[in-house]
Amino acid sequence: MRKLVFLVIALIFLLVSCSMFEKPIAEQDPKDLPDVMAFQDKFTRGFMTSTEEVEDGYYLFESKTGGYTMWYPEDARMNDMYYKRNKDHFEAIQFGGDHDKVTGRRYYVRAIYNKLNDVKNHELYLELLSGTSGYDGEFEKEEKDDRTHYYARRENIGETKSFYGVLALVVEDARNQALEYKYTIICDEPKNSCDFDLDEVERQVKIMMESVEFNE
Repeated sequence: MRKLVFLVIALIFLLVSCSMFEKPIAEQDPKDLPDVMAFQDKFTRGFMTSTEEVEDGYYLFESKTGGYTMWYPEDARMNDMYYKRNKDHFEAIQFGGDHDKVTGRRYYVRAIYNKLNDVKNHELYLELLSGTSGYDGEFEKEEKDDRTHYYARRENIGETKSFYGVLALVVEDARNQALEYKYTIICDEPKNSCDFDLDEVERQVKIMMESVEFNE
């Protein structure tokens, strides 16, 4: 009986010791990490919290502000040139990949997190999101628990290149936090050559926005 107790205690000690000395993901050898861009790119993997998928093709991203987490596509690389942060109340990120889940085309995402500003003024945030995106239409509004979601589609059709995408904003008034999200798909073909299922693209963006969890 004593031997059994000793073995159990030794095993617990070994497991705790291993977890204590495990290197953060950002410091681990890429060879020991998942063979996807989210971990193979040095800058990007600094935002990943676990090597376990939260959903097929997605890993958990955590903001450097500590303000929120969300699902992150495995093929996307974070662009460090566009990264900006101000302490724990503002962060702007941009990431993208070569294969959008719905269309298989190149895509990129621009996301901006705010905490200190008065996020209860939703209209101001929507005006800023519209203005920086060249959009002048209405937003679809959805109330979910203690959060408000806004969505809109946009198209910019050119002669040789076109852009299609979804604008999104999620606001949690109680915690005074907001995240705006611009999802853009690139069509490198002549005018009106791309016929994308924007209903499905918007559905995917909604899944991403609903994965957002604001921290205290």
